[in-house]
Amino acid sequence: MHTAGFKWVTGLDCSEAMLYESERKKVYSDLEKVTLGGENFVNDFPVSLRNRFDFATCAGLIEATSPQEYLFDQLLLSLKKDGYFIFTA
Repeated sequence: MHTAGFKWVTGLDCSEAMLYESERKKVYSDLEKVTLGGENFVNDFPVSLRNRFDFATCAGLIEATSPQEYLFDQLLLSLKKDGYFIFTA
């Protein structure tokens, strides 16, 4: 992503193991652990991440066995107005 012009790439994950693997790659300017989903997602989502990103991408986030009806609403809290969100299941 850096070679495509993205200067600051923040990695967010709910898994300590994935954050460890991300740290080893040395491509992120910042890594943070977050908890996604749940009925109280608006209050649980970190204020420091709200309206922060122009572009967000997620891979392998959704499992068929554990749908989270609020997941996308929570993820959209992190985007700036007119931001882009791309995901794969």
